[in-house]
Amino acid sequence: MAGPRTRLRDLRRAVGRAQDAFLASDYAQLAGTLPGLIGEAELAHLQETAPPGLLELLSDIYAITGWTLIKADSPAAAWTAAQRALHLAEEADDVLRSAAATRCLSEVHMRARNFGEASRTAFLAATYLDTAPTRDRLAVICLRGGALLSASAAAARSRSTG
Repeated sequence: MAGPRTRLRDLRRAVGRAQDAFLASDYAQLAGTLPGLIGEAELAHLQETAPPGLLELLSDIYAITGWTLIKADSPAAAWTAAQRALHLAEEADDVLRSAAATRCLSEVHMRARNFGEASRTAFLAATYLDTAPTRDRLAVICLRGGALLSASAAAARSRSTG
């Protein structure tokens, strides 16, 4: 039986492959791997010997799932995944992942055509970053730019439909 560190290493590799599949828009691969990956990671989380770093990996898995479900035009399921990603990032006290998951929630609201909430949530994502460690400056700039882009897109869509 694999120990906690081996399991975490294997999960990291699987999450890396899922991120690569998402970036390559390989939704067939994601559909085949994400459910099992979620199950494996959640099982590891339930065990008493869950290794450090598992919360962050779980947050990443749910974030990938949320973005994939946004692309699949399934805002209700994407909302659930994004909420889970946010909860796990907050539990891990990870500001960058919290901001990224909040931006994902913003995009869920945009997909559901709730533009006011999408804009508000995107600004919340940008606000999370005010407490990020200074060593993460480049990641903060990227995440803040993405959040502000989401807020701008929501405002523009709101005006064009209103």
